[in-house]
Amino acid sequence: MMALFGGLACSEAFAQDTLSVAPPQVAQAMLEKLDHELSLTSQQETEVYALLVERSEEFAQIRERNKSKILSKASFQQANEQALRKLQQALTPAQYEKLKALRQETQRQKAAYREEELYKTTQDIELDF
Repeated sequence: MMALFGGLACSEAFAQDTLSVAPPQVAQAMLEKLDHELSLTSQQETEVYALLVERSEEFAQIRERNKSKILSKASFQQANEQALRKLQQALTPAQYEKLKALRQETQRQKAAYREEELYKTTQDIELDF
């Protein structure tokens, strides 16, 4: 199974490990994939990395606050939307359009996974940008 983060392919093992990996490590892995897909400049890499660390830390806080409760998909989606708005400011219009196309592919793949009952974890929500 592949989980996609903003159109960024991440292996199932990576998706499963995001709960136990420190936010900077998650952010670094995502940055590498974004750089590969979008050809980021060094300044963009710095901005995007900081944004991804912030997002990963926010996800960790959401999980911590809700340890004994069922995690709310809406909380993760809200954090994703905030991060996406910030990411849009760091990217060129062409890069953002490519990211939008990758996100659409992500949604298509997730729909297929749901049909196969393979989309069951909150980690997949975290990997959806």
